[in-house]
Amino acid sequence: MMEQHVFHILRGYWKLYKEVIFFSGEMVARYDGVARYTNRETEVLLYREEGMLQMASGANMRAFQGYYFVMEKHLNVYFDEEKKRLFHTFSFLDSKEFPLRAKGEHYCKCDHYSVEYLFHHSDHYEVVYSVTGPKKNYRIFCTAMRA
Repeated sequence: MMEQHVFHILRGYWKLYKEVIFFSGEMVARYDGVARYTNRETEVLLYREEGMLQMASGANMRAFQGYYFVMEKHLNVYFDEEKKRLFHTFSFLDSKEFPLRAKGEHYCKCDHYSVEYLFHHSDHYEVVYSVTGPKKNYRIFCTAMRA
């Protein structure tokens, strides 16, 4: 099962690089950081990332993010440990070997988050978030390499 395989390869430390770009092509921000997936329970991985966010304006700030990856019937990503706020569910495409592709979606009021994962192999994956809404219109491109 692809969900179980991906769940297990995520464990550990990752180096992250992100770019936030408006759909028009204008750069919004760049991010350099690290992430760690650690077991909270047998079927729960705590995801924590931290790094430096550099805005196109030149402003720099520390940035933090966290999620819970939970192996249930499917691999689900939650905002909270209580599993009350689902971010998205991995929906794997047909491939049974690398590269593996998965998608997910999340609606937050008027905004839509579309997530695409591409696992090149067990030490390299990419994520693209496409965010649209009345006041949002950008993509986040993330590259993760095992540290």
